[in-house]
Formats: sequence, C-alpha cells, structure tokens
Amino acid sequence: MAQAKSEQVVYLHGDLDLHVIEARHLPNMHIVSELFRHFFTACGTINLSSRSHSEPAPSDVGAEDRKIRQPRKIFTSDCYVSVIVPQATVAQTRFIKNSQNPKWDEKFVIPLAHPVVDLQFQVKIKDIYGSELIGTAKISAANIASGEVISGWFTIIGPTGKVPKPDCAINVELKFTLVESNPVYKHGIAGDPEHKGVMPPTSH
Repeated sequence: MAQAKSEQVVYLHGDLDLHVIEARHLPNMHIVSELFRHFFTACGTINLSSRSHSEPAPSDVGAEDRKIRQPRKIFTSDCYVSVIVPQATVAQTRFIKNSQNPKWDEKFVIPLAHPVVDLQFQVKIKDIYGSELIGTAKISAANIASGEVISGWFTIIGPTGKVPKPDCAINVELKFTLVESNPVYKHGIAGDPEHKGVMPPTSH
C-alpha cells in the first residue's frame, strides 16, 4: 500500500533556509520551579536560633540582618527550539527566559543529506532539573522538497498526542533548494569550471 503524502520518506539533499520566528500560547511549564522557589524562600526566612523568644544579643544583630537580607535564588526555565531530522539535531535556537510567547527571530542555513519523513520542531524548556519537551510541530518532507516557500503557524502537539494549550503553535518560514539547483555547487567546491560540481544522485 502506498504511503500517504505526509508519511513519505523523501531524500532531502540540498540547503534549507530556515527562519524560526516565534511561538505562542505555550503552557506554563515552570510551575514546579516556582514551587521550589517559594519553598526555599520560606526556608531562608526561618530563624532556627534558640533565641526565638528573646531579643538577639548585640553581637548577633548583624548576622541576623544578613540572614534576612540574603538574596534568594530564583529558579527559572528557558524556552528553546530544536530542529530535528532522523537521529540528528540540525539546528537549535537560543534560550528565552520564562515566556509563553517567545520570539527568537533566528535564521539558519542547514545543509541536508537525509532520508526524512518530516522536519520536526521540538519546543522545549530547560531549567536546573534538565530539559523537558513541551511539544512538537511537523512539516512533511514531501512539502519541503517542492522548493516552495513554506510559511505560517504550525500546531504544537504535546507528548500525549494532544495540544498542550489552545492555539499553541510555532511560526516558521523555510525554503529548500536541491543541491543540483544551487549555483554554488555547479562548478565544484572551489568554483573551478574544470570540475563538474556535485552531481545529483542517479536512480538504480
């Protein structure tokens, strides 16, 4: 049985111009970090001194004051995007701190030579406990191979197979150029006309 278009394995051999713009309506994934922050903040203000029912001695006043005024450690989570093809991460954005509508506005030129079903955009957060997947948006390799500009919002699907939050999506723009259509490769790597450049794969 023939595979559906979205499930076709396509050999992408060329350059991908990718613009990761922004995401919207991401779930609040740092609630646990906030709970830990409040916990440690509360612990930092507890006075364990045996003088709980009496005034501190003059020599202890400075120490008590420093304990109360000591800066609290704030736990934060950083949102980022990993661009995935089978068994490889081909691009990754910078981290955006504590935002449910992060704006990366980052551009990549990605050389590809991979058999691909779809290009995946994994939206993740990273905090002191490691990385956690919010969800994944996908664009089929068959659509990418057409060479047309693909632009717009793509729904993010969580690990459970459901949208983690209504209207949760990522905004990207991309265009794929086949290696045989790219003039950069037509005269060899060094631009020497005596060489034939990179030839397209032949069918067997």
